[in-house]
Amino acid sequence: MQRSHSRLNDEQRRRRHGGFAVVVLVCLLVAGMVLASLVKLAMLQDRQSGRDQWRLQAGWLADSGINRAASRLAGNPDYAGETWEVGSDRLGGDGATVVIRVQNDKGGGRRRLVTAEAVFPAAGPEQARQTRQLFVSLSEES
Repeated sequence: MQRSHSRLNDEQRRRRHGGFAVVVLVCLLVAGMVLASLVKLAMLQDRQSGRDQWRLQAGWLADSGINRAASRLAGNPDYAGETWEVGSDRLGGDGATVVIRVQNDKGGGRRRLVTAEAVFPAAGPEQARQTRQLFVSLSEES
């Protein structure tokens, strides 16, 4: 009788070990799924952070376009705008395009409506675009 009792214990142990292995495999599967989700979330946040940086850079470039136009208008009241290509060497990696348009004020006078639209990076499937507008008054001397 001792033998049959011993066999029963061995069989119960094997079942326990098999059940334990199933539990471990399920836990590993769940942990892998959680880890994959965290990696995907980190990648999405990194991409969004890059887009935010592009938007900021495009905004700064649009502001620079407004300043550039104001400077040009100070020297030449007939300045009508330009497409300003900012090289990648000046921006540390990616180039940009800033389109500057200057329009006469509808009321006449010595004011000009300056619009600067910046696109960063200049090439690629994804870009950030920012636009700024400002009325610039021409000095009496120009």
